[in-house]
Amino acid sequence: MIDLPEKPWSVGDSFETERGLTYTFDGVRWLSDGHLASADGHGHDDLASKIDLEELQVEVDALATTREAGRWKVVSTQAVRPGEVNFLTTSMSLADNAMTVSDTDIDGKVHGWANLEVGDFVEVVQETVGVRNVGSYGLFKITADNGGTGMRMLELTLDQGQGDLTNESNVFIKVFHTNNDLDLAELDERYAIKNHYHDARYAQKSHSHGTGRRFRYTTSNSPNSGYFFVNQYDAYFSFTDLNGTTRRMTRSPDFSWPSNYMMTVWNMDGELCWAADMRPGSNYSSASMKLYINSIKYNKGLVSGQEYDTTVQGYW
Repeated sequence: MIDLPEKPWSVGDSFETERGLTYTFDGVRWLSDGHLASADGHGHDDLASKIDLEELQVEVDALATTREAGRWKVVSTQAVRPGEVNFLTTSMSLADNAMTVSDTDIDGKVHGWANLEVGDFVEVVQETVGVRNVGSYGLFKITADNGGTGMRMLELTLDQGQGDLTNESNVFIKVFHTNNDLDLAELDERYAIKNHYHDARYAQKSHSHGTGRRFRYTTSNSPNSGYFFVNQYDAYFSFTDLNGTTRRMTRSPDFSWPSNYMMTVWNMDGELCWAADMRPGSNYSSASMKLYINSIKYNKGLVSGQEYDTTVQGYW
């Protein structure tokens, strides 16, 4: 966490962070002398650098009031222990989420969640291995505060984010309140990690920009949000995909297309993994999008938990 100088701030005030960046106040915001170029480069996951994150944190601190901030380890159970946090979904791109976070963070700091309010924001950033890179991130608004003993349970709605958190990884979490004079659109613009670069090593590689809708594969025919499943006879899709787009058919009557249609599944490298000829009848349901398979034409195996882009002719 970066501690800004105490207010009031004057033009020309400056401070230096642990990473060696110097910030100077220009009368409106804190500007750094950071240099974001690096020979390390990164892949097409639009990962931010830690210096990006540090500059962002200074911007947000200057524009908003931090309620709490610290580091926690992501776990798969809501029965969190000290230093742990659980999310209803590890996807940082779905519209709705929930967070159960221990009052005590990894570093042993106890958080009282003083003055926390519905409408405050929660920033979540997962750090990856390495000096400069950070991974998945999300910016959420608190829609409900369910309290808790030794923990805090918050319901969240997405403002923006990308990627998926990894269990047992560490995340930086900040809860902050926007000041009355803050333009949220300005904050969104500053929060979005844009203008990322690729060095020559990555430019030489072919990588897919994706097509259709993105889901994770599951072995259950009752897929959770963001997941899909196929067997010999049927395909099941959750209503909402990993990008937060929702497609559902929950009302009768069923109908039939004039002929069979096609479905394909592609991995993140743009490789076709699965294809089928689908039966023409629809199937309205309140649980998931269920489609009927006529015959599987191509199957290289789908891996549980892995992300895939899917196309379904006539549906998406």
